[in-house]
Amino acid sequence: SRVVTVHPVGGCPMGRDEREGVVDSYGNVFGYPGLVIADGSVLPGPVGPNPSTTIAACAHRFAERMIADAR
Repeated sequence: SRVVTVHPVGGCPMGRDEREGVVDSYGNVFGYPGLVIADGSVLPGPVGPNPSTTIAACAHRFAERMIADAR
């Protein structure tokens, strides 16, 4: 018997506008200023065997943008 685990991602994918996704490329939710999603749900689908590094990189990018916008 083979053991398989999954890393579910997706649900609030990035897009160019609200017709393509839920958030922009910085995690900002379309139509809800100030609301940012920074987890695996913004990925369009599986990115490899373990998405933790990709999720962390996205969260870092989003945080950098939030800091820059606050200045």
